[in-house]
Amino acid sequence: LLGNPYHLLGNPYHLLWTPYHLLGNPYHLLWTPYQLLGTPYQLLGTPYQLLGTPYHLLGTPYHLLGNPYCLLWTPYHLLGNPYHLLGTPYHLLGNPYHLLWIPYHLLGNPYHLLWIP
Repeated sequence: LLGNPYHLLGNPYHLLWTPYHLLGNPYHLLWTPYQLLGTPYQLLGTPYQLLGTPYHLLGTPYHLLGNPYCLLWTPYHLLGNPYHLLGTPYHLLGNPYHLLWIPYHLLGNPYHLLWIP
């Protein structure tokens, strides 16, 4: 159900949530607050911070800049490519966030292809 709103709006990103829950991956917690609080992007960092992981930084810029997508676009804008943040650059730049995509590959989930490009 967490992905339904996305699907209903014709947004394929809901696929990002489904496997998390189905595979028992703790990252699905990122979507729970979304549904409960009705604001899916501003709270990205909450669970991260609570768990003491650096990923809580993901949500900070969202809230501070008042733009739920700013974090995804910042590097995009800098390099002039709005999608490079999704994968390769993370690893190449030594950014720990690339770990978000690794599980996909390790679990044999085809969704990891979303980051390869």
